[in-house]
Amino acid sequence: MSQNRERFKSDTVETGEANGVAPGSCGGLESLELRVSGSTQRVTQENGFPTGDHRSSRFSGFGVSKAVTDVGRAIKIMEKGEYYCLIENEYGNVISSYGDVGKTYLNWCANTAESLDIGVPWIMCQENDAPQPMINTCNGWYYDSFTPNNPNSPKMWTANWTGWFKGWGSKDPHRTAEDVAFAVGRFFQVGGTFQNYYMYHGGTNFGRTARRPYIATSYDYDAPLDEYGNLNQPKWGHLKELHLILKSMEKILTHGDVNTIDYGNSVSVTVYTLNETSSCFFGNANWTSDGNITFQGNQYTVPAWSVTILPDCKKEVYNTARVNTQTSVMVKKINRVKMNLSASNGYGGLRSSKILFFMVRDPLLQINFMEQKAVANDAIHIDGNDLNCGKEMTLKVNTTGPVLHAYVNGKYLDGISSFVFEKEAKMKPGRNQITLLSVTVGLKNYGAKFDLVQAGIVGLVELVGHRRDDEYIISNKWVYKVGLNGEEKQLTALNQGMILLCLTWKGWVKNMLGVNGESIGRFWPSFLADEDGCADTCNFRRAYDNNKCVTNCGQPSQIWYHVPRSFLQINGTNTLVLFEEMGINPSLVNFQTVTVGSACGNVYEGNKLELSCHGGQTISDIRFASFGDPQGTCGSFKEGSCTAKNSLSTIQKVVFEEESHCCLGLEQCQE
Repeated sequence: MSQNRERFKSDTVETGEANGVAPGSCGGLESLELRVSGSTQRVTQENGFPTGDHRSSRFSGFGVSKAVTDVGRAIKIMEKGEYYCLIENEYGNVISSYGDVGKTYLNWCANTAESLDIGVPWIMCQENDAPQPMINTCNGWYYDSFTPNNPNSPKMWTANWTGWFKGWGSKDPHRTAEDVAFAVGRFFQVGGTFQNYYMYHGGTNFGRTARRPYIATSYDYDAPLDEYGNLNQPKWGHLKELHLILKSMEKILTHGDVNTIDYGNSVSVTVYTLNETSSCFFGNANWTSDGNITFQGNQYTVPAWSVTILPDCKKEVYNTARVNTQTSVMVKKINRVKMNLSASNGYGGLRSSKILFFMVRDPLLQINFMEQKAVANDAIHIDGNDLNCGKEMTLKVNTTGPVLHAYVNGKYLDGISSFVFEKEAKMKPGRNQITLLSVTVGLKNYGAKFDLVQAGIVGLVELVGHRRDDEYIISNKWVYKVGLNGEEKQLTALNQGMILLCLTWKGWVKNMLGVNGESIGRFWPSFLADEDGCADTCNFRRAYDNNKCVTNCGQPSQIWYHVPRSFLQINGTNTLVLFEEMGINPSLVNFQTVTVGSACGNVYEGNKLELSCHGGQTISDIRFASFGDPQGTCGSFKEGSCTAKNSLSTIQKVVFEEESHCCLGLEQCQE
């Protein structure tokens, strides 16, 4: 297959987005969203289509890799700073649910965007039938097979998912450096002109910014730059090397002729040719066996599930399955911080074990619940002659979750993290007070008609006696409230203090925390992940999804929480305020610093390996070195069946004693 790529007059580079608040626009560009008519909802009127003066949509702008459809537009974009603009994101995933109205809305978006005449192209992420001249793009794990709906449009990948988000009650997802690099290599092998990472920089859902249900406070996403801003090695380094090579091949990839040779068994060779020069990709999408090929008289082995890049079609410079960058083992070091704990049953301090209600207007509000969504107060009158008087009755509540707390006559019945509440309670003669507090942890923000999805208590609330006809219907109309009077009074806006990076606790149940007046987010360590599905090793070969290569089975989804240095000061006192629904001893809380504990890696013959400590730390020792077939993984290397004698002592001598190579006391070293 041969194709001329002259129409793409631009370079080919990767971009990354450092906004880690929550998923939204393609490529993690939610922070660049512009609001039109004061709203960003896709639909504002009946039947899911905006009408009149209430129309609204999403418009975003972001720098890209200059992949454009003609020379004139390329020059114009370069003069304006090289931008594409985004209208709508992943609407194609839900458009079928809206029928003809959805298609009408899509056309309205396109016409509105074009009418602005801003002079740069518009894109629609994950919209296969995007109307012209919109450029449709793709989001997901792999998109080498993606083809734009217009043959004159560039092949753009707007969201290459580098990992996945952490959820309450879920295991930790990981996507390997080898697999991300394989996806990128395959995309550019088969004609890709632009790709963007989501996420490139992990983040934190401070406050209530975790918008979907059950999304945790950490939005690290296993990104190349982690939640704390540290290099996530080897992913960061492996992708850096890949893009340096792709950048060096920019001219031939965007202007050259392309020819693909199929070797069978999912092995192929793609050759780009320009002005008597050529560059090659060797791809092997078979996940079980290596590919052995003969190309231009030379023998090559392409490891399973990998792409080899040869900028001159002769020498192998990079292979996605062979990582030649360090792996950093991150550790958390305990800070010697003096913790002065105080407890309060009301405003102004740490919560310990009691739950206190107080009456403020109507309805009843609970000052200690920071994630309050719906609360209701109702009274049931039980006649003294009623056979149920003084006996246990069953309170039944249907709820969409995730948590419901129930009180009868001031006595706490229980709190559940499920969807049907049934608890027995004893009724007294006369007036019986029933109080329900429904708590949400994020609201649905994606999917067809997500704005119509109910949250909290749904349907009837019933009080059932021992006889079938002994049933009382509680008809209270549930009300909604976000935030608390305590927040409005800025209870957490106290003194500021020391430089710390993260904190942890075990034994707590659920709610929110703040440091020096800044909300760190929700905590829910009592919600454990399933015990099954984790493994000590991860095979990067074969297609990835967020259920592959998971860790943390049977453990709390998150016990470490990011405290940015900008929230703190060097001198003074740090004040940590915890709002706990159930109440546990706060003495288990401690602050620790995240840093590189050790660094290690494999280096293939003929390549260099750079080791770096980062964070101002320096190299103090080399504990293992083997030239041959070393076994194991970083932190647990051991010699294999074939190893050169004195490997460790030779490296130690070169690194620590030879003046021209000495790395002792330095932050980084390259050998």
